[in-house]
Amino acid sequence: MNREEEEAMEKLRVYLVEDCGGDASLVDGWFATKQLTKHSYFYHSKEDPMMKFTSRPIVARHFHLPDPRPEIGDKRRAREAKIREYEEYGMNREEEEAMEKLRVYLVEDCGGDASLVDGWFATKPYTKRYNYHSKEDLMIKLNSRPAVARHFHL
Repeated sequence: MNREEEEAMEKLRVYLVEDCGGDASLVDGWFATKQLTKHSYFYHSKEDPMMKFTSRPIVARHFHLPDPRPEIGDKRRAREAKIREYEEYGMNREEEEAMEKLRVYLVEDCGGDASLVDGWFATKPYTKRYNYHSKEDLMIKLNSRPAVARHFHL
């Protein structure tokens, strides 16, 4: 890594320790690469170098550490409203099918347990893909089945 990338990794370690209460060793062996179009970095896991995290808070969530930033009110209220809607009306058929496909993927393709996503729900934005959400942590929004598997370290 060059000096800038090493500085980015040091900032990540400081963030994980001082802001999130984690341990700097969580990212031992990780590396940073500069994004081409921005003045920010991708953080890469030593387990899967092709997996890239686009921010320090996303790395913290990967390790199930709390995000110290104050939540942006509008986003949080929108997600809470969506959760209340699902609790009151349930998911539609397509969303239920997406969750079932996710469970099958986690069990058959990843060797995980379908109960990992109990209490989760799926939403379909204006794209073909579904987003998967955890009711326990409103900030978790994963946009693919492999991203959910990585979230659970499968």
